[in-house]
Amino acid sequence: MEVWAEVKPLSGREALIAGRLSSELTHQISVRYQALFDDPHQAAQLRVVHRGRSFQIHSAINEGEARERITLLATELKEA
Repeated sequence: MEVWAEVKPLSGREALIAGRLSSELTHQISVRYQALFDDPHQAAQLRVVHRGRSFQIHSAINEGEARERITLLATELKEA
């Protein structure tokens, strides 16, 4: 499915995990309301692809319970 989206970076961090430097970026992605985001477990199984970058969704927030706009909190996935 292809929909309009606005992607904004929120924060970034780096950590030393198992002797390797790992970085994580978190993003806020705004999209028009889609019923598939009503179920938080289903939303967490989805990915967003924006301009060749992939994001793992962690949560979907129905802004004001108005069913007009959804805010997705996501982490950018690194290519292997």
